[in-house]
Amino acid sequence: MLNKEQFLAALRARITGLPKDDLERTLQYYREMIDDRIEDGMTEFEAVADVGDPAELAEAILQKPVKQTAVGVAKPPKAPKERKPMSGGAKVALIIVAALLIIAGVGVILASLNFGGRNAMEKEYTFANAGIRSFVLETGAAEVKLLPAKDGICTVRCIESATLKYKVWQNGDTLHVVRERSGAWSFFGASLKEDYVCVYLPEQAYDSLWVKSSSGGVSVPEDFRFTTAVITVSSGGVGFSADVTEQLAIEASSGGVAVMNASPNELQVRASSGGVALSDMRPGSVALHLSSGGLRLSGVHCTGDLGAESSSGSIRFSDVIARGKMKLECTSGSIKLEDCDADELYIECTSGSVSGNLLTPKTYVARATSGSVRVPSGSSGGLCEVKTTSGSIHFE
Repeated sequence: MLNKEQFLAALRARITGLPKDDLERTLQYYREMIDDRIEDGMTEFEAVADVGDPAELAEAILQKPVKQTAVGVAKPPKAPKERKPMSGGAKVALIIVAALLIIAGVGVILASLNFGGRNAMEKEYTFANAGIRSFVLETGAAEVKLLPAKDGICTVRCIESATLKYKVWQNGDTLHVVRERSGAWSFFGASLKEDYVCVYLPEQAYDSLWVKSSSGGVSVPEDFRFTTAVITVSSGGVGFSADVTEQLAIEASSGGVAVMNASPNELQVRASSGGVALSDMRPGSVALHLSSGGLRLSGVHCTGDLGAESSSGSIRFSDVIARGKMKLECTSGSIKLEDCDADELYIECTSGSVSGNLLTPKTYVARATSGSVRVPSGSSGGLCEVKTTSGSIHFE
């Protein structure tokens, strides 16, 4: 079964012949269709299945003229109805009502500025000798930072106002920080000038970290070590430098992802819009899914398989080694490998060139539908299979 981003990537790959505006409009149409079904109570996979098979949809879309994409056929404009002129009294009444609405709106905004913004201040929660091993942070629009505690005491500092509060508590060995609204509604209550959650921790190893942010970046420095870490961000970047031993999973809908120093047994990164950069890592298996943006890896040595998919954006690897299989797929964009290697490599590019050099001899199987092919001759070493529909293949 496909999730939303996999469905959109599959659909994009099959309708690349459309003009750019029509292609993006079509993808946005199906993106909103899936979101509507999710809002109606379906799971993401159920919503995607209900929309249909991307191959069948693409065939139907491409059979229509350019102006008849998924947004529908443009209808001729209706003749405007003849309107009766407004009387003088009605005009005066309309002006008075509009003025009252403007005054009321200004009052709401000023009240929000007064009660939601001016009263915002930092609040501190401390947990001395608490034996905390795990963290659950659900922080809304706030920026999240984990920082080393100089005094060795776990401390949470966050911005609160009359309308926005945090519930901070300890349950067993788990620290919870949850953003919640309180008091009257505020127009600016969720958009404070400074909005952050800083968690100061002793520099040591912890069991788990779980962070969910709707709008705000997440920063985790190299001072800590976790067994597992799961980061979900709707809008904002993720910078992760802490070590993780078992599983590291990061999902960002809009914003860049940068990971370094971590060496989990399993690494998963999924980004809808924004670049992904990994560096100086020794993970086990790696799975990367990127809808839009560049994918950059440097100094990443995997003890297992490495898989990377990019719907729109180039892939650049430097000093990337996988002891298992390396599988790279790019729909729109080029792929370049410098000083890379794997036991076996499978590289497929729909629109773009593939180039680079590998550290050990390989048995190359290369095919370019439109473009030149230049690879080392010979039949020793593991398999390196390379395909591109539009572009060249050059390996030194």
